[in-house]
Amino acid sequence: MAVIWEKVYSLPAPRQIYTFLDLSKNQLSGDVPDSIGGLKSLKLLSISYNKLSGRIPISFDDFESLESLDLSHSTLSGEIPQTFEKLLQLTVLELSDNKLKGRIPNDPRIHSTIKVLMLTIAGSVECKFRYHVRRNRQG
Repeated sequence: MAVIWEKVYSLPAPRQIYTFLDLSKNQLSGDVPDSIGGLKSLKLLSISYNKLSGRIPISFDDFESLESLDLSHSTLSGEIPQTFEKLLQLTVLELSDNKLKGRIPNDPRIHSTIKVLMLTIAGSVECKFRYHVRRNRQG
């Protein structure tokens, strides 16, 4: 079963009323649409446990109020966006079980707000947080 979800802008207006969006475990596939960044009032976004691929959209830096972001358990690839530095309300960042690489943004402002950081480090991810990072060693 394939779920088409490219038209996030088809959500009823005003889009500013949406604060929690949990689309996890819905068999979503394909790229995450850039238009999802138009949901600027989101506090929680979970699109985990889907079949998502491609890169994390740059439009994610438009989530001015986002406190929790869960993109885990898909096949997202590419660099971890450095624009995450703009997510100054973010307290939970879950990126594990993807094919992401790069570095976690190194802005002290975001370091002071993130309380939960979940990563499965299979490739080269640079993390300069003061928190303990455990490598997942799979045979």
